[in-house]
Amino acid sequence: MSNPQLPGVDSAIGKATLAHVTRRLLPFLLICYAIAFIDRTNISVASLTMNKDLGLSDVAFGLGAGIFFLGYTIFEVPSNILLARIGARIWIARIMLTWGVITSLMMFSTDATSFFIFRLLLGIAEAGFYPGVIYFLSTWFPTQSRGKAFSLFQIGGPIALVVGSPLAGSLLQLNGVAGLAGWQWVFLITGIPAVIAGVIFFLYMTDRPSQARWLPAEQREWLVATMEKESLDSGEHGHSFKTAMKHPIVWLVSAINFLIILSLYGVSLWLPRIIKNFTGAGDLLTSFLSAIPYVAAVVAVLLVARSSDRRRERHLHVGVPALIGAVALALTGAVAQQPWLALVALSLASAGIYAAIPPMWGLPTAVLGGSAAAAAIGTISAIGNVGGFVGPYIAGLINGATGQPLASLIAMAISLALAGVLVLVMRTHSASSKPAGSSAANAELTQTPKA
Repeated sequence: MSNPQLPGVDSAIGKATLAHVTRRLLPFLLICYAIAFIDRTNISVASLTMNKDLGLSDVAFGLGAGIFFLGYTIFEVPSNILLARIGARIWIARIMLTWGVITSLMMFSTDATSFFIFRLLLGIAEAGFYPGVIYFLSTWFPTQSRGKAFSLFQIGGPIALVVGSPLAGSLLQLNGVAGLAGWQWVFLITGIPAVIAGVIFFLYMTDRPSQARWLPAEQREWLVATMEKESLDSGEHGHSFKTAMKHPIVWLVSAINFLIILSLYGVSLWLPRIIKNFTGAGDLLTSFLSAIPYVAAVVAVLLVARSSDRRRERHLHVGVPALIGAVALALTGAVAQQPWLALVALSLASAGIYAAIPPMWGLPTAVLGGSAAAAAIGTISAIGNVGGFVGPYIAGLINGATGQPLASLIAMAISLALAGVLVLVMRTHSASSKPAGSSAANAELTQTPKA
């Protein structure tokens, strides 16, 4: 725009533009993430009958659940760098098509080995989707508005489990139809939406604001100018992979993400079996009860993200939910003899885990831009997803040794508590390194913690 005094995000044109972008991008991206989450976690409900058919022990199931993240992690950073070069429209569409096909092919698992292979291939196919979308959104939304954007995308995860758990439970009831086991129907049906959504993504999405012909010219010019100004004003002007790898915030947030993701998947992939253990419910009712904690998570994600953007603060909005979730996980086992109290505790834990994630992404994207941001997001997500392997595997080892699915929740609580403590320590260092005369709000969004 020609006006040297560029209107801010709270101006009339800023609000109108971002509302337009939100309506165009976020609903479909939320659906895509929900599909992804269903396809990576559908084994949690399928395991209610699949484990017996395939002869999977708790340890083997935990390994198979987690091995997805090994493939995902290995290919995540290269995938995100390729996305920055090729564009989200083509690359994410490719990701969705391949993971949808492999999800359906999982119906042909016959034993532990084939189950492991399909889970590994699924992780490789999906690699780069989540960090790719985070990077994509960071090119469309200014820093001040990213918390809301990330949260609207992030709630696709818990929404997927609100819908996906009952759906998978219902598909289990097709056991014997067309000669297929119920868990085979789960994989066959849940893979199809990803293929359809991949085609729609290619036809519907736009790579960059400058290409957004669906925006009025004035709004498009404002958005392009705003994003260019933010890139110049960010704490780092470098746009290389080397720049990202040298930045301490990348490694600090990677550690936090690892600890949160460890607890997230250490709980979610075992949740139906945990709930069945303390309620004694049948498979279908268990699948419906398993959706309840994720309803709480959706509400918490939206409320915390709204507060984070309004206050322009990220650290507390990560640390406090993480610590609340840790306490709730620890309490779940203590009240297991009272099923409804245990379900409330699990709901509070899920709310804390999921609510901590969107504001966490506001930390690195506030100080890195361009390819450096893509590399940083890919690295943080890749290291975090190692936790996706470690969490279910640790849970499997503990549950196998004790025979109690609730036993692993203490380990998940410790991991989540460590994440909360680490981000609050980051906040202390950020405050101590705040430049004289800068606002607290600005420091929270842009100041880099000292290593």
